[in-house]
Amino acid sequence: MVGDSRIIFNNMYLAANLGIAIGSTAVGFIFNASIFLTFFIPVLIFILCIIILAFKANIFEEQSEHKVKPGHSVSDDVEDPRIKIGFRRFRLNIIILCVAILIVWIGYSQWDSNMSVYMLNKGFTTREYGLTFTINAGSLLIIQPLMNRVISKIFKYLKTQLLIGISIMGLSFLVLPTAKTYMAFVISMLIVTVGESMVFPTIPALLSKFSTNKNRGTFQSFYSMFGSLGRALGPYVGSLVVTWLTFGHMFYAITIMMLLVAATMTGIKELE
Repeated sequence: MVGDSRIIFNNMYLAANLGIAIGSTAVGFIFNASIFLTFFIPVLIFILCIIILAFKANIFEEQSEHKVKPGHSVSDDVEDPRIKIGFRRFRLNIIILCVAILIVWIGYSQWDSNMSVYMLNKGFTTREYGLTFTINAGSLLIIQPLMNRVISKIFKYLKTQLLIGISIMGLSFLVLPTAKTYMAFVISMLIVTVGESMVFPTIPALLSKFSTNKNRGTFQSFYSMFGSLGRALGPYVGSLVVTWLTFGHMFYAITIMMLLVAATMTGIKELE
C-alpha cells in the first residue's frame, strides 16, 4: 500500500509540474498574441476538465468496487496505525508533519512573492524572474523521476527522505544573499528543485501511511490546510523580515527554520 501510494503521489506531482512547465512556456507566446487568449484558454481548459470528470469520474468508483471482496466494506484495515504506534506518539507524528508542511511552504512561497522584488532590485527583468519557474518545472520532469527511483531504493523510511529533502531546500537559500549573477539564482532554484522533488510527493505518502481507509481523506486534508496556510503567511512574514532587517536575514532565517524542521523528522515513529 505504501509503495502504491508513493507512486501515485509522485505521478500526481509530476503531472502537475508538467502542466506548469507547459503553461509557463506557452504563456509568453500567448500573451504576445493576445491578452484575451491568455485568460480565455485557461477557461476552456477548466471547462474541458469539468467535462472529463462529469463523464469519466465513475471509473474510480468502478475500480473500487472491483477491489472490494464480497462481504467486506471498503473501510476494512488490518490494523489502525494509531494502535501500532501508540496514540500519544501518533499525535506527535502528525504535529511534526503539520509544522513541517507549514514551515516548508513559508520558505518556498518566497520564490512566488518576495523573490521578485529581490531580483528586480538586483537589476534582473520580470522575464528573467519568470524564467526561473520554467527552469524549475522543466527540470522537475527530469529530476523527479530519477529521485523517485534512486532515493526510494537507498532510504527505507519516508521520514529519512523528508529529512534530506527539507535540508536541501533550506540550504538552497544560502546561495541567494550573495547572488550577483543570474546563474546564481538558477543554481539556487535547481537546488530547491532537487529538495522539493523529495519533499512534496513524500509528505502525502507518509500521511497516507499513517491513515486508514476511514480517515485517509481527513489526513490528506492536513497537507492542503497547512500548505495553504504556509502559502498565505509566507509572503507577509517574509516582507516583515525584509522591512525590519534585510533580504539576507530572511534567507538565513528560512535556512535555519528548515534545518530545524528537518531535524524533527528523526522524532517521527514510522512503521515498516
